[in-house]
Amino acid sequence: MKNFLKDTSGNLALSVALLGVPLMLSAGAAIDYTQFARKESALQNSTDAAALAVAHDLQNFSQKEVEAKVDAFFKVNLPAEQYSEIQNIKVIIGPAKEKVTVQVEGNHPTSLMRIAGIQKLKYNPESVVNVPTGNVEVILALDTTGSMLVDGKIDQLKVSASQFIEDVLDANATRERAKIGIVPFARYVNVGLENRAASWMDVPDDYTATETVTVQDIISSSDCTEQTVPDAEGVLVTVNMCDNIEYGPERQEERTTNYTWRGCAGSRNYPLNLNDEDYSKKVPGLLNTYCPSKITQLTIDEAALKNEVNSLNAGGLTYIPTGLTWAYRAITNKAPFEVGLSAAAAKSKNVEKAIVLMSDGENQSSVNPDDKAWHNGTNLVQANQYTREICQNIKDDGIKVYTIGFGKAIPQATLDMLKECSSDSSNYYAAADGAALSQAFKSITSQLASLSISK
Repeated sequence: MKNFLKDTSGNLALSVALLGVPLMLSAGAAIDYTQFARKESALQNSTDAAALAVAHDLQNFSQKEVEAKVDAFFKVNLPAEQYSEIQNIKVIIGPAKEKVTVQVEGNHPTSLMRIAGIQKLKYNPESVVNVPTGNVEVILALDTTGSMLVDGKIDQLKVSASQFIEDVLDANATRERAKIGIVPFARYVNVGLENRAASWMDVPDDYTATETVTVQDIISSSDCTEQTVPDAEGVLVTVNMCDNIEYGPERQEERTTNYTWRGCAGSRNYPLNLNDEDYSKKVPGLLNTYCPSKITQLTIDEAALKNEVNSLNAGGLTYIPTGLTWAYRAITNKAPFEVGLSAAAAKSKNVEKAIVLMSDGENQSSVNPDDKAWHNGTNLVQANQYTREICQNIKDDGIKVYTIGFGKAIPQATLDMLKECSSDSSNYYAAADGAALSQAFKSITSQLASLSISK
């Protein structure tokens, strides 16, 4: 009996047997929790993505339609096994449709943990997405010069800019907080005939002038063809070009010219030509010159904005500073337009101000050194310097600048200047074709009307 009591040879086996169950449970728990963590992470990611996917639709769909879209999103993006484990999906839309919350409840069935009576692990991810409320004022400064006719660029611009207008307005829950303006530019801009008598404009009266000129009649011509050539303003015109022309004798003739104002604005003297202040020094109106369609001031009117874009015509030479300067003037609350919010009001209301500059070429003219109202000079170094300076003035005023270099023929030096002009490298785009232009506008839309996951 004494020897039996002293025998310990079976203790190890007993100990192993007793420890086996907790060891098995521990290993099983590790396996189950690893699987659970993987599924929970995947479901959280899907919940975030589902909330983001429906956030833009809050204004256009009912509660039930949004719920159906969320459910369909999970069904498509989750493995069938995990989708079957979801017990409940709850979609909560804010009272002003300013945010959407997606809550999911699901159970992960355990395997080895069942030994300990734990049949399932519960997960309930949640995602809250803040919907942009349209706190943005943006001016499109669009190059509409003659080169935009090449490769159909003007038509591609119309498509991309129209979609941009639609996207920015549709992405905002409260449209009156999203305003867009348009500044078409070539060598000059068009401030609108209605502003002829504005306090900040100095427009001479229209007049008629008669002068005596020497002319020669054409007696005969041959080998003639119609050719499209740029006139002095870079506007393409069709003319009849002949190789053989016989002229008659010179004679004197009186010729009458009507000088009228078409809304074209020139420049004030430096540095007022690059800023938005002191309109006691008025903006000169220029008679008998070409400028694009008139500036569209900040508005929420989608139809009016799209009509303006679709009516754009290409013509004229490029002078980028005038497009930027008038975009700057159109977005502030100062004269001449006074439609935009002040910097202080924009900050207090969390309104982002931005200018999107699109150009397909380099500066082709500068201010005239003898009469600085006109942009028919040839000092392109000065024109580029003015471009950089007005960009800096805009950025110093807290306005974000996006730039797009459009087309395959734009020089690298101009692309570099546009990149320098932008607020940072992420706000600059080189778009070689229409597809890239559309993508650039979509990227800018995403930045202006971004969704944010707050939880």
